[in-house]
Amino acid sequence: MAQSQQSKEGAHILILDDSLGSAEYLRLALLGGGFRSVAVCHDVAEACRSVAARVPEFVILDLMLDGCPAGLDFYLWLRGRKSCATTYVVFLSGAVEMAAHALRGRDDERTFFLQIGAIDLYDVADLVARVLGRDKTL
Repeated sequence: MAQSQQSKEGAHILILDDSLGSAEYLRLALLGGGFRSVAVCHDVAEACRSVAARVPEFVILDLMLDGCPAGLDFYLWLRGRKSCATTYVVFLSGAVEMAAHALRGRDDERTFFLQIGAIDLYDVADLVARVLGRDKTL
């Protein structure tokens, strides 16, 4: 078995998205891309429990959960955990402008979110390509 295939099968991906349909669509796209371990959580508490049970190599994170920037709170919590220091995070949000309000005082919040990896709109092909490209370094 090729190294790329071995790493895909061993990589654990966590999707945190409050949209049931979007999360399932992403899960199926990643499974179709060859990944075998894809967990889906719909709120921060559930995601924290999931991380405690198994540290993911990748997190696909919706910045806006139930209309508030709870995704950013989860991101900061995740980054504070030593066990998650190498976890690769891709931000998803159809509302980057609204999520920017979580960081009041920045001159250009939207640019900030895009610079840290936010995808402005769901582009599943781009997302899978990002995860597959990052997977080659595992």
